[in-house]
Amino acid sequence: MWKEIEIVVNVAATTNFYERYDVALAINTFGAFNVLSFAKKCDKIKLFLHVSTAYVCGEQEGIILEKQSDMGETLKKTCKLDIAEEKRIVEEKLYQL
Repeated sequence: MWKEIEIVVNVAATTNFYERYDVALAINTFGAFNVLSFAKKCDKIKLFLHVSTAYVCGEQEGIILEKQSDMGETLKKTCKLDIAEEKRIVEEKLYQL
């Protein structure tokens, strides 16, 4: 399969504002990460398209135009979110339950 796929599209996400944090993190963050990891293994990949939720505009005001983002680029330049640490915290809290 990895030798044939040229396009990978990810549109999976939860937009439930009442979703448990661990569930939302698993779907919206690690789900996208897993799809990207799969796409990186595709020999003939030409396009990886990730369609995000409508609620990722950061702290900008006014009209926010769509633009291509580079790997690792964030909307809030001062943001230092450590996804691995977030996962560790979620797993620790779930274990405490």
